[in-house]
Amino acid sequence: MRKFILAAAALAGLSTPALALRIVIMDASRAGQAQGNLVAVRGRADIHEDVINQGTDVNLLNDQGKVIFTGFIPKLNEYAFPQVTDLNGRTVVMYGIVEFYRGHPATQLIYRDQLRGMS
Repeated sequence: MRKFILAAAALAGLSTPALALRIVIMDASRAGQAQGNLVAVRGRADIHEDVINQGTDVNLLNDQGKVIFTGFIPKLNEYAFPQVTDLNGRTVVMYGIVEFYRGHPATQLIYRDQLRGMS
């Protein structure tokens, strides 16, 4: 019985990284449903400096130009995103844990891999 439990634990440990790579990219309008979860969110980016919170906002907009998701890059992490302004107006994908900030879903962008432009 002990060998069976160890084998099951080993298989679970091996399969977890493979499952983690299967993050479905969702539309920004549905991101609020995933509060507390790691998600990939797609949308049109509006990028600007956030002087109040000292960093950069990467807002995802709907077709009417309303902010429906925000990615925030803290000032101390801006070095990781040297060409972030080049993504302004383009469709991007953000990866992160969904939280709520000022009534809409948001995530904090700390690592370069969390923000990518789509071709």
